[in-house]
Amino acid sequence: MKQVGFSVFLIGIFLFCFSCKSPSNYSGVASDRDAPDISIRNATSDEAVRAAFYSLENDLPKNMETLSSEKIKSLYSEAVNHPIAKISEENLKKYDPNGIIGFCFGRAMAVHLLARKMGLAPTSIKKFFVIGDLRSGRESEWRFHVTTLVLNENREWIAVDPIMRGPMPLRDWVKYVQRVWDSWQGSPKAKFYVVTTDAVLPDLAVFKAPEQETGEYIIEIKFDPSIQVGFKHSPEISETAYNVDLEREKKFFAAVTEDEKTRFNFLSVTINETETINFSNYFVDLLNDLTAIRVSRAATFSSELGFFDVKQNIENVNPLDLLHPEYVKYYVKKKQSSSQ
Repeated sequence: MKQVGFSVFLIGIFLFCFSCKSPSNYSGVASDRDAPDISIRNATSDEAVRAAFYSLENDLPKNMETLSSEKIKSLYSEAVNHPIAKISEENLKKYDPNGIIGFCFGRAMAVHLLARKMGLAPTSIKKFFVIGDLRSGRESEWRFHVTTLVLNENREWIAVDPIMRGPMPLRDWVKYVQRVWDSWQGSPKAKFYVVTTDAVLPDLAVFKAPEQETGEYIIEIKFDPSIQVGFKHSPEISETAYNVDLEREKKFFAAVTEDEKTRFNFLSVTINETETINFSNYFVDLLNDLTAIRVSRAATFSSELGFFDVKQNIENVNPLDLLHPEYVKYYVKKKQSSSQ
């Protein structure tokens, strides 16, 4: 999507996860007896959707501290095939007809809550944001992206990102993003942030044009976490990665919290108090499905999908080979047609 004017630039920050046809490796039935008996089908308020979120987050079992490789593959497959979270042309038309939101943050929430439904403890799930001037060509493509992290049996963080070909070790996910979208300046500039699953979006209440940035807000290119209190440098992930403490998380991110000042609204987002983007009941439908379904659409890992072999050197892999094949087919065509 080409950014024409600042108004388009504002809504263009969401753009990354274009719609694509969903894979067909979705079969089987799994028990969902532990799901809270809540339905928000007719909900029209942010509070009702929030209550369903809290029910899933707080009331489900927390009996697992890690997930096996097979369970992580099942979690990924469950997410990429979920009727609301899956990347499909049907969902794009229903929830994002103008193609400006992308809903990477919606898919990250779906992965988080699906992991909770598997019994994974909240402390074993994180959100991981990348924020910067990210582009694979000459024009800015997106300002941020988010994925969900889960702990594997070796207590390593694994990124479960539905736009990728499969789950990836965190450091590989970082290398991929840097190589494809953050190498245009010669060296990586984008910042990475580890936060809790409560964080949904960077705070967009104030979003200035690049030339007007002061470095005060985390969504800004000029924001420097190295001089901020509460941002712990995490070079084991990346030289530009930071763990964010809870106080700063509440300040710099829109989160599922009781604090009205930075509380994420499940129905819409307002930027600069002037640009309101409606989510078209995306989260109403997502939370309704996750809480009300008694028998889930179980995910069965299909070897045909060809998950990335973590033994390979990611620097030597064709970047497109790491993206979900159907996403590649749609995204590449979309990008090529828009540049002509």
